[in-house]
Amino acid sequence: MAQAATPVTPPEWMNASYFESILRKSEHDPNLTVSDVEITPIGKPGEYLASQPFRVTVDYVSSVKPDTKQIKLVVKTLPEKGVISEGSLHIQLFQTELKMYGEYLPKMKRVLDEGERSLLLPRYLHGTEKPNRVIVLEDLAPDGWKGHDLIESYEEAKPITIAIARFHAASFYLSKNKTDFGSFQTDAFKRKDPVVEWMFSNNLKAFVKALRTWKGYEHIADPLERTVEDYHERLHNIYCCETPGRTYNVLNHGDFHPKNLLHQFNDEGAIVDSRFLDFQASCWSSPAIDLYYLLNIIVPYKVKANHKDDIIAFYHKEFTSALKAIGYLGSIPTMVDLQTELLRNAYLDLLHLTCFLPFRYIDFTKIPPEQLATGQIGNPGLENEEYLAIAKELLPGFLHKGILEALVHQTKDRELKVTDVHLALHGDASQQYASTIYRACVSYQSSKKVETVSLIVKLVASKVNSITDESSFETELSVYREVLGKMESILGDTKLIFASNEPVRHMLLEDLTHRQFVFGKTLLNSESSTVVVKKLAQFHAVSYSMSNSNTLSNGLFKAKPSDGVKFMMENFGVFTEQLSSWEGYTNYAERFRQLQPTFLERGIKIYTAAEDFSFQVLNHGDFHYNNMAFKQTADQKGFADVLFFDYQLSCWTTPAVDLLYFLYLVCDRKTREEHRQELVQIYHQEFTDTLSRAGFIGKTPSLLNLHCDLVRAGFLEVVIAVCFMPFLFADYDQAINVYGDEADAQAYRRKLYNREEYRALLEPLLPRFLHLGYLG
Repeated sequence: MAQAATPVTPPEWMNASYFESILRKSEHDPNLTVSDVEITPIGKPGEYLASQPFRVTVDYVSSVKPDTKQIKLVVKTLPEKGVISEGSLHIQLFQTELKMYGEYLPKMKRVLDEGERSLLLPRYLHGTEKPNRVIVLEDLAPDGWKGHDLIESYEEAKPITIAIARFHAASFYLSKNKTDFGSFQTDAFKRKDPVVEWMFSNNLKAFVKALRTWKGYEHIADPLERTVEDYHERLHNIYCCETPGRTYNVLNHGDFHPKNLLHQFNDEGAIVDSRFLDFQASCWSSPAIDLYYLLNIIVPYKVKANHKDDIIAFYHKEFTSALKAIGYLGSIPTMVDLQTELLRNAYLDLLHLTCFLPFRYIDFTKIPPEQLATGQIGNPGLENEEYLAIAKELLPGFLHKGILEALVHQTKDRELKVTDVHLALHGDASQQYASTIYRACVSYQSSKKVETVSLIVKLVASKVNSITDESSFETELSVYREVLGKMESILGDTKLIFASNEPVRHMLLEDLTHRQFVFGKTLLNSESSTVVVKKLAQFHAVSYSMSNSNTLSNGLFKAKPSDGVKFMMENFGVFTEQLSSWEGYTNYAERFRQLQPTFLERGIKIYTAAEDFSFQVLNHGDFHYNNMAFKQTADQKGFADVLFFDYQLSCWTTPAVDLLYFLYLVCDRKTREEHRQELVQIYHQEFTDTLSRAGFIGKTPSLLNLHCDLVRAGFLEVVIAVCFMPFLFADYDQAINVYGDEADAQAYRRKLYNREEYRALLEPLLPRFLHLGYLG
């Protein structure tokens, strides 16, 4: 059995004379006298690693009123021994808290009070570094504030979420009004402070060692172990305020866990108000720091699993509300900005799971923390069944999100003579939105031999030309002539035979059927979708390695909207009108109504604002299953290869464009909902491998970069779901009318939006779009 920790005793200087000198200043009474002092340590021995707090009851007599009074205090001193007292970190933590109470917290409280948004703080009586480092606060326990363990429900988590949102908002406001928070930084990660090494390096190594014994999780151990080598750099980037790509900074509490919270309870024992204490680790950085503490350390996993999006959305709503209440007139960080920060800093989420969460399952009455810190005993939390179930459920998601890293020839015969031509419309004319496509079988005589060749003939003119504009032909021609030829060795794509503007714009392409390819007819399962996403990654990677592909800038959204974009804008309005009639969706309809004036602007930004995204590639631009041909496997049960065609909307922008098309217009619902993260990871791995095969020596975008770009392009996800997905259910016997301005066409589109199948797809997406900030 582990040896019990030695009880903490107060230092000798903490006596009646000491408190008398403090109270004479705080109570503005130079003749005040202390008659009695009672001091008890707070918490179990070793429970507080960064400080040693005491609860002090002081009886005193005022010279103004001779009656004996009593005041209850909390006194914080530095620990005299333990892992935290090694090195200089404990001194930095104390200095940070002293600065917070003495200068910054009063400013933040004043700003929030003026906006009628309270920030609850304990009364600060005294703080100094010499002769002893100490902070003296008024104890909140007499007013009914109590500590608690985990917050067990979403409703009870709201008060502390409000408190941290207001705290962040006040700092953000002050930073825009000549208050510098840049000094709230730490070098502890960069210099590998002993405390940091214990908290992260040692615990991460212990987790990896345990992970190697978990059946079915061996493949995760290696990438996780690789992060041990650079964990300090990753953490430094998370906590640094100047990390490239940072969307915005706030002042984080920084050590946001249950032992630093106090609550008020109602008669039923439910939490009705919350506040936080202990500002030793406050830092100017991404709001993701405090939010991951909230989601991982303050609430139990069941609350996070069921209400993560709700908590984030509630936080952002209160953050925005507080900024407006205190008079902030600048640009407020959006929900997309916040989601991007959470994605970019998700390594902290992983460390909470692997390094912090196991401690929740340890009985510290039996195991002193010092023995864990010094490695005298292993971490029993790693063997707890409840913890194992949580870790095994969450770990694959980190891997998928990237938090862990790593006529085939033209004849030269001038005597060639065509003897017969057979033309047939390819597919259904009603589904040919951007061009009219024919399949041609051409018989010809060359060198006294009769040959036959299969071709695809594309005419730019279409009866349903609702997407492209006058630049589409030149865009596709440029892709075939300048890009795909260079990709042939890797992609083996469709070959251009001939193109001309006379008598009309048209091009002749290789017909893929002679290579045993069949054309796409339906959405794909996960196995077939994997084939497609790998080929897409190859296409993107080769374009990324080329220097001249960025001359292609067509795409769906342009400053001068095509008829297709006008059609989508109209459909957006039709959808909003229908959504308002769905029971329980009035608030969503209002959100969509507010998006309509900026529909075009938001779309253009995705296709043109290079600075908003981590990297750019040549996108297909119209990436759905109708623009693909597949080679079946030998057993005819799946696909072994895929080729793409129809590059009229190709454009140089974030790969999120093609990936979002892929998720909604190539993958079936089950695949998208159950394998989305996995498919994105597969894409990134193939993208990286292709760059390596191509001999690319530049910087390879990370999987995390890709996930962030998918969030930033989230409005396109909404557009695809609203403007394209309904037509998956269209009856194409009537589809010619669907795209017109006639009353029957509009009526038919209304029916599409109200189809049971479409609503079943869309309704689960709406909360996701809202929580990710796509509707704001």
